[in-house]
Amino acid sequence: MESTESTNQLVNNGSPSQSDADASDAMTTTSSTREKTVLLFGKTKSGKSATGNSILGRKCFKVSLTPHSTTTCKSEGCRRGDMALKIVDTPDVTESKKASARQEVTKWYQETEDGIDALLLVHKLGVRFTDQHESLLGTMEKIFRKEIYRYTIAVLTHGDQLKAAMEEEGFTLQEHLSSESSGLTTLMEKVDNRYVVFNNRYEDEDENNKQVQDLLKLIDELSEKTQGPYKHDVGNLLSKLRITASQARGGFSRCCSFVRSIFTRCFTCSPLSRSRFVRCASVLIGMVAVLSVSGCAFMISYFL
Repeated sequence: MESTESTNQLVNNGSPSQSDADASDAMTTTSSTREKTVLLFGKTKSGKSATGNSILGRKCFKVSLTPHSTTTCKSEGCRRGDMALKIVDTPDVTESKKASARQEVTKWYQETEDGIDALLLVHKLGVRFTDQHESLLGTMEKIFRKEIYRYTIAVLTHGDQLKAAMEEEGFTLQEHLSSESSGLTTLMEKVDNRYVVFNNRYEDEDENNKQVQDLLKLIDELSEKTQGPYKHDVGNLLSKLRITASQARGGFSRCCSFVRSIFTRCFTCSPLSRSRFVRCASVLIGMVAVLSVSGCAFMISYFL
């Protein structure tokens, strides 16, 4: 198999809506210069951390042969050409307990508060995309809503093993992706057939840079198509909380002043009026307490 043919198969920018030349002309300096946030998502041992290291060009994320080598999200920044990147590595929350998974997802929201330019759904080639993997898609939809697929690129890792199998058995990448044995047809449909094949074992820096540049070009084209990053609801809420927190403190202070004035008046009036004030004050204080507890419970349930 010719190397040129293999290279062309390793990147697919999805179903084109216009010619490649038009897409290239449409790119603007703004989309390239603004820092892009890229979130790595996938099953344990799919190669998320190794992929992050390949993009960064250095070893920042821990890669281990042991299960659950990534236990919490971590972000690192880099610049590739004129593109500034923030790479967020994440653990597989489908294998975590519910409480710890919720806490972890909250960290993701905080790390991607400004939005997600691309979600890289990492999958190891040679591993069948089973029902267990499809449950990962359900988790992704639950966390980010189905809209996130518009920002998703499938990163198929262990490309070196695929290349060897293709040469030995004589099949093409497209035949593998559409075969029933791979189970990848559902994934390809959801991400509009956007994918790259990655080899995270390249020792040649030039070879690694080439595959990274192919991915970054796909991310840039995706940003042009989506006209801005994916904004999740909690990210918007977190930014609003900075404003509303000061307003809440001011409201609480006014509430305390109001209750203080009631008690002051209560102890400076006649015994009969005093008993009425006490009853009214008790009702008001009870209402304030109920509203405060309800508000706190709502915020806790929202984040957890």
